[in-house]
Amino acid sequence: MRDGRRWAAVHDRSWRNLREEIDRKARADLRLISLTEYSTPGARRYAAIWEGAPAQAGDNLVFVKVDEATFQAVADRLAAAGLRPACAVRLGTRNHPRYACAWRLEESPPLWRASGPPVAELSSLDEVMRRYMSERRVTAAQLAVMRRGELVFSRAYTWGPASLRPTTTASRLRIASISKPITALAILRLVDQGRLSLSSPLAAVLPAAVAPLDPRIRRITIEDLLWHRGGWQIDDQRDAQGRLVRRGLGFDPMFQDRVVAALLRAGRLPIESEDVITFMFRLQRLQFDPGTAQSYSNFGFNVLGRVIEELTGQDYESYVREQILLPLGLRSFRIGRAPLAEQLPGEVLYLDARDAVSRDVHGSDALVPNQYGGWNLANMDSHGGWVCSAEELVRLAGAVLRGQVLSPASTAWYTMQRNYPTHNGSLPGTWTWLRVRGDVIYAVLTNQRAISRRADPGGRYAWSRTGQELSQRLDAAIDAIANWP
Repeated sequence: MRDGRRWAAVHDRSWRNLREEIDRKARADLRLISLTEYSTPGARRYAAIWEGAPAQAGDNLVFVKVDEATFQAVADRLAAAGLRPACAVRLGTRNHPRYACAWRLEESPPLWRASGPPVAELSSLDEVMRRYMSERRVTAAQLAVMRRGELVFSRAYTWGPASLRPTTTASRLRIASISKPITALAILRLVDQGRLSLSSPLAAVLPAAVAPLDPRIRRITIEDLLWHRGGWQIDDQRDAQGRLVRRGLGFDPMFQDRVVAALLRAGRLPIESEDVITFMFRLQRLQFDPGTAQSYSNFGFNVLGRVIEELTGQDYESYVREQILLPLGLRSFRIGRAPLAEQLPGEVLYLDARDAVSRDVHGSDALVPNQYGGWNLANMDSHGGWVCSAEELVRLAGAVLRGQVLSPASTAWYTMQRNYPTHNGSLPGTWTWLRVRGDVIYAVLTNQRAISRRADPGGRYAWSRTGQELSQRLDAAIDAIANWP
């Protein structure tokens, strides 16, 4: 203990041991402040020092073994966002230099800032956001509200040190699984154009499904995929007494880049979304007969994205933007990229309350913040890859409900049978909610998946349903509004 803070240090660590130490120390609320690489006979070794983190969670961004271009891009973006370096060091050899750095928020009292036109009648919504963000240490958020087809509220919020770049209503944030209702719109647009039927079997529209390991894959329908009834199940299913009913796959294939690369690409990264389909169709079996049960599946919506590309001859993003978004004047929507160096203009800084680190899955051996390369966001395009503003998200939802996007029959299926566009989204560094409540639509986007600070016996923070708590607070505040503008 020094100056009221905890300290920790290690030395003589291999690269693999160092990766484990950095992750372990992050989960113990320790921040990297020094890193050294040195040579011993036959090996390169590492020493590092950490200090105890202050109350602000998720403010420690660590990059180790990145190349020079990435190091510079990270420095430029984080400095512009208002962070400061805690350490920076050159690693590697003269011919193959690599770099390590750790960045953090300024240790100063956090300030609350809001931008966008204030609305006196809806000031209670500002208060909900202020309290939630300060309680959960969320630094960036947007909230947009539409009522009876009119945008009545669009605000952006920043909670953090004065140096932190403010969020605006034009800022872009990842929306995670709210991408699924957007993919459903694109599928129904193809139905309206007569190019697809909800009853179409996969084998009729996707060549990859013609000769799968499990023949049941051939008869999965488009509607099965939209309803998460394709036959894939991640977790084991048990009855009320805890007895096993059905064995799950045990993993979400959209987050298994290294496994897929090892089996299909001799370990080469990055993989493509089509590689995940090959892995699942040729090497895995279904967990239940298509259409007979329901189990939430990111992979199923990845398949829908590839169906769209097969039928249109366009990449998924281009088709959705040209057919749905741009005709409505919605230009903030883009498919995001996970690496910090590839962020879109106006995209916010994403923080992970666990300060988790991962090996980069984009082709390097670097260690990066989980939200900036621990998984491939571009491959999640059709189930979790969109980035946009909250204001444009509610404008899209409003256009759908007014019948401006789909035929009456498809609009009815989308809104009444499938209950879209309501959906939430969650990823490390992201929690979002798009909600329809009577004649009110709201979208709330945040840059952190808030978690409880209570650690489970394994030492990992327990992610509580704090995002659901925010939506409940907003619901209550909206219900209490007596005079709308």
